[in-house]
Amino acid sequence: MALSLEQFQERLRVWSARAAHEVENSSGEIASSWKGQYRVLGNVLRYAQGQGAQYSPGQVRQTLIEDSGRARLRWEASRDRQEVAELAGEVAGYELVLTLLGDAGPTWNGA
Repeated sequence: MALSLEQFQERLRVWSARAAHEVENSSGEIASSWKGQYRVLGNVLRYAQGQGAQYSPGQVRQTLIEDSGRARLRWEASRDRQEVAELAGEVAGYELVLTLLGDAGPTWNGA
C-alpha cells in the first residue's frame, strides 16, 4: 500500500490524538504506557513534518529502527514498573510506525 507523506502525517496525528485521549482517561501503568506511545507518535510526527519530510519511507524507517532499538534497550534494562510501562509504550509506538512505513513502499505516493 503506497502512502503519501500527507497520509502518513495524518495517521500519526490521529494515532497521537488517540494516545493523548488514553493518557487522560486511564491511570497507573496503563496511562504510563500510553504516555510513552504518545511521546513517540508526537516526535515522529514532528520529524515527518520537518527534516524527515525530505526522506523516503525507507530512510525514515531506518532512522526509526535505530531509535526503537535504543528505546528497547532502555526498556529491557529498567526495573521500575512505571518506567517499564512507559518504555513499553514507546516500543509499541515505534512498532506501529515501523509497520506502517514497511507497508508504505519505496517512495511516498505522489512524490
